[in-house]
Amino acid sequence: MGGGNGLLGTMVGLGMVQPLGNAMGNMMSNIVPNVQQAVNPEKDDPIKLLEKLGELKSAGVLTEDEFSEKKKELLSRI
Repeated sequence: MGGGNGLLGTMVGLGMVQPLGNAMGNMMSNIVPNVQQAVNPEKDDPIKLLEKLGELKSAGVLTEDEFSEKKKELLSRI
């Protein structure tokens, strides 16, 4: 390699790579959940999910057991 020349070499020499990587990781972990919520805000809403679950049961997609199991899980979130 280049023997540590340039900006990256300076950063490595000063021990800045790890803190910079950590800071970038923290920034991304804060941004990603916000983006996911903006894309589908109803995704985690238990009430909306219960409504969809009922529709799936009515359509015959879910059995009574499947419906009951998932309903119990969703109700525990409220």
